[in-house]
Amino acid sequence: MTPSILIGGCGSSGTTLLAHLLNASNSIFCGPELNLFNKFHLYVNPFDYSCEEFLSLLKEGLPTTGNLNTDLLAESTHRRPESTRNFMLDLDVYGYTEARVSKLAFESQQLSDFADKFFAPCLDKEKKMIWAEKTPTNAYCVREFLSSFSSGHYIHIVRDGRDVVPSLMRRGFKAEAAVRRWLHDTAAGYPLREHERCLIIKYEDLVTDPSKIIGKIFEFLKIQENTEHVFESAENSELMCRLHDVWNLRPNQKISNSSMFKWKGRDYAYKLYLEQLFRYTQLHETLAKDWGIPFPHNANVLLSLFGYNPADDWNANPKYGFRFLWHYFQEAIIGLLRPRILYCKVSIH
Repeated sequence: MTPSILIGGCGSSGTTLLAHLLNASNSIFCGPELNLFNKFHLYVNPFDYSCEEFLSLLKEGLPTTGNLNTDLLAESTHRRPESTRNFMLDLDVYGYTEARVSKLAFESQQLSDFADKFFAPCLDKEKKMIWAEKTPTNAYCVREFLSSFSSGHYIHIVRDGRDVVPSLMRRGFKAEAAVRRWLHDTAAGYPLREHERCLIIKYEDLVTDPSKIIGKIFEFLKIQENTEHVFESAENSELMCRLHDVWNLRPNQKISNSSMFKWKGRDYAYKLYLEQLFRYTQLHETLAKDWGIPFPHNANVLLSLFGYNPADDWNANPKYGFRFLWHYFQEAIIGLLRPRILYCKVSIH
């Protein structure tokens, strides 16, 4: 089986930057997001598709919920639920047509077999030996991936949620949904922190001391690489990943830590509402227990678990405000009408 790497974490946490740097190495090929390995359906069901069946999947898509119970997953976690049906986009960049990929699926016995066949031409063309794939919600299917891919590794990147949430808001997410997305996507990596084939890195460490972190990743993967060559190659190569138009920083520019701690400069009202959301938005008890997140399993607790200080210029125990109470009221009404969807909830104690 071909050595492989999945990259996951919350969007706006540096996943694209990391993918671009790894693709600049002599050993690793990492193309655009496929939205393939975040599909729980493909791991638990027999991989015996006809060409027509797989072509239908490509056109209709598959839900991206990992091993979460879809009846319990809050609809507001992601602002546009239809985006969770994306499946194997940007095939042209990989040199495939839908018909050719469907035929490849028909000839494969399982997902790992399909993946090795899919990436083989890319590895041959680039003269590399490891394929990698970056989709942030890969975080929800890591256990299934590691079980199916005996030579697979997973890298989970974490960034201070107080910087991630404003970034997601600039991309169109509402504040409440942005906090929930960071809470879910980041917490998904926590139970994997001691797994021998999983590595958790922090965005702040990557942009502050990139040589050290990339070297740590190469050591984790047991490959020999010149880190300085990686950065030179990254600055002079085109991005394989397609970016959001609202991004100001392009990962193939010189690495900078200028995006750290921007939340500290926010106006009082804006920051206060985020403080309230971080304090009172919680994971459901079932999910918190499964992932080992201690009570009250809110966003501030998650900050602490990953080494961020929630008391640093931040009110970790704010009082309620009208805007937050109105949001809580709306959540309560939704919970009464459709109680099974509130997997990530707002709770007042």
